[in-house]
Amino acid sequence: MDETVDTLNEQITHLSADFTLARQAMQLMNRRLEQLAANTGDLKSSQDDAPPPHY
Repeated sequence: MDETVDTLNEQITHLSADFTLARQAMQLMNRRLEQLAANTGDLKSSQDDAPPPHY
């Protein structure tokens, strides 16, 4: 029984660390996405006003 509890405790510890890393990565991606959206906001609106290409 003690061995099972120790094994489960180790697994929970590893999963907790993995979850923390995943959360940090997601926060970083969200910040980068917000920066990208802020930086391309003006560019996108000017492209929307441009006439469509003719083929």
